[in-house]
Amino acid sequence: MKDAGGVSVGQITGTSTGADGSTNVIVTNGGVKFALPANSLSAGADGSVSTTATKAQIDATVAGAKPQ
Repeated sequence: MKDAGGVSVGQITGTSTGADGSTNVIVTNGGVKFALPANSLSAGADGSVSTTATKAQIDATVAGAKPQ
């Protein structure tokens, strides 16, 4: 999976349902798992998946998250 700039942000490893009923995609990167809203993803012509979030935004969000 890549960000909008083509930088790898991790591998899709599953899905989950948010409290509001929306679908989230679980992404794993370096042993860290995080969820992205499914509606922020798009499929490329080559079969790749991209998110509208940047790797920097994802890294900052993950770094500020509380361990679960």
